[in-house]
Amino acid sequence: MMTIFGFVNGPGAQAPRVVPVVTRVVLRLATVGAVIAVAAGCGKKTPARQVHPMPEAVPTAAEVDVVISMDSTVTMPLDVAALARRLRGADEELVIGKQDGADGELIGEVLGLARQTTGDIVVFDGQFSALRMFDASGAFVGSYGAAGEGPDEFWLPNALLHIADSKFLVGEQDGTMTVVESIARDLLPVRSFSVHRGSYDYCVAGGNLFAQSAPLIIDDRDTRPGAIRKYTMEGALLDDFGSTYAFGNPAVRQNMAEGRIGCSTHGDVVALMFQHLPVVRGFSIDGELQWTTLLADMIVPNVIGALSDGMPSAAPDREQLRSDHLQRIVALPGGFALIQVVRGWRGGAPRPVDAGLHTYLLDLGTGEGAYIGKTLPLIFKAYE
Repeated sequence: MMTIFGFVNGPGAQAPRVVPVVTRVVLRLATVGAVIAVAAGCGKKTPARQVHPMPEAVPTAAEVDVVISMDSTVTMPLDVAALARRLRGADEELVIGKQDGADGELIGEVLGLARQTTGDIVVFDGQFSALRMFDASGAFVGSYGAAGEGPDEFWLPNALLHIADSKFLVGEQDGTMTVVESIARDLLPVRSFSVHRGSYDYCVAGGNLFAQSAPLIIDDRDTRPGAIRKYTMEGALLDDFGSTYAFGNPAVRQNMAEGRIGCSTHGDVVALMFQHLPVVRGFSIDGELQWTTLLADMIVPNVIGALSDGMPSAAPDREQLRSDHLQRIVALPGGFALIQVVRGWRGGAPRPVDAGLHTYLLDLGTGEGAYIGKTLPLIFKAYE
């Protein structure tokens, strides 16, 4: 049985819940929202105003290995189709956290989640910059951390990775990585190290840490071109690979370079997707491109590049009526991954019928996949 953990946000959200994927959903956290676990060319002169992504940055169907559309009649490999059916039928199983109660029981913004073999569940709450621990029944056990830059505090955290049964890795936007261990249900910091401060997402495979990174326009010393950086688990940089966006001014390139990554549970593939491009690429952990998949129905959010008082700028396209925004890539047991994008619309316009969180399923070994629909909440972790 597979269990996936997700987050439900917005008014009226109950508390966090857990659901088995093969058969149901597992977790829902609440306060501002709820968590749910479900089982189942630089260097060229740029025009004053330019819309991105440029057409040449988006491959056509003929230029990729796999095309996935929202058309449910498309033939899928049997293993992908079977898992897709299980995910669509997931049920809610457990609620974690409260909307009203002691501070430690409230959950505002989930940045990551992990389940230990004991059944204890650790949630990183970005709103409070703290790790919360709950037992298998959903009862609050304890917490660690607070917002700040001092001891036992986190400054703008952006990730939680489960690196061993009782060890977790917390990432911060300045590149600080802190290893926290659960010892007799006490969450204690073990050590810290630093990676590139322009990192947006992380995953672990083959005993190494992978970071989705962008060259920083404010740091001329940053000359590594790769969109993925490979580190030891002590923070030593080993390699970088994957091309970043190569068009527009520096502000546009940095904006377009933000994305998400996911590491296969088999430990052999790292999937990369940028937030403004409808393409997922799978790389070996040594940096070799394995496959390219196009999400044919994704409405990419446009970015406007311009010069303001001689300085490069990048801003959302306010004239765009609808667009999809990449939320997460989540590895599933068996070498699969979920891709989740939110379809939004321009303020003041009527809500489109297709607005909401859309989920795709990918086989990380081949890039083949399926469109799941809008039935799942925002997913953070999955376990057998």
